[in-house]
Amino acid sequence: MNSAEIEKLVDEIDSVDFREFWWGSKLLDRCAQTKDSRVVKGLCIRHHCLQNKQADSCHVIRNTIKTIDGPTFHCLWQFATAESDQQRLINTVDDPYSLPWAAAFVLGEIGGKAALSETTGKLANPNIPYLWVRIAMHLVVRYLQILSEEEPQVEEMDVKTGALTRFLAKDRYPDVYERQMLRRRQANEYFTPVDPVMVVYLKTHLNRIPDIYYPMPKAQLLKYCDHLPTQKE
Repeated sequence: MNSAEIEKLVDEIDSVDFREFWWGSKLLDRCAQTKDSRVVKGLCIRHHCLQNKQADSCHVIRNTIKTIDGPTFHCLWQFATAESDQQRLINTVDDPYSLPWAAAFVLGEIGGKAALSETTGKLANPNIPYLWVRIAMHLVVRYLQILSEEEPQVEEMDVKTGALTRFLAKDRYPDVYERQMLRRRQANEYFTPVDPVMVVYLKTHLNRIPDIYYPMPKAQLLKYCDHLPTQKE
């Protein structure tokens, strides 16, 4: 694609109905082939404006970003660190069009071990601790979510009684099961075991940062860090 075609694609990302972001989306297939930071930026902002971040539409956008930008996530880190003023960053935390927060959220969802290592390094000399704490917390929580994942299940309602019964998806709806397992493989790809020394550094750096920068109790986050999966000796 030439520059004009890429700008047209970015405009399309911004204007299409959210239902265009789905499995097998032709639009996202075109995005994945561009390898251009403008497309990553457009997808980040559109993703951040969608309310249900657990929806499949958000997942396929994140996976497209991962295809374009991973595994180093050069563009996402560039966007996340674009704002160096701590107060301005805090003021835009709830702005759906804030590029640093849009990129930070995606990093937290799909960044995995490399992103946690990068964040740990930034926490050592935190010029914008509010951002680094948020990303670190997001990554740690994602690790724990992955560790607690159960087999995909579905619910069926008895139309007469209204009672709900849960079944393993693979037993009743193998297509749903395969899709859910594919989603997990894509979303969890980079969340591999971490270096135990890095966990020590992570906790040390987090412990030095004042409590005011934490969206959850600091002690709780530090406790979560103890449950991160670590590499074997």
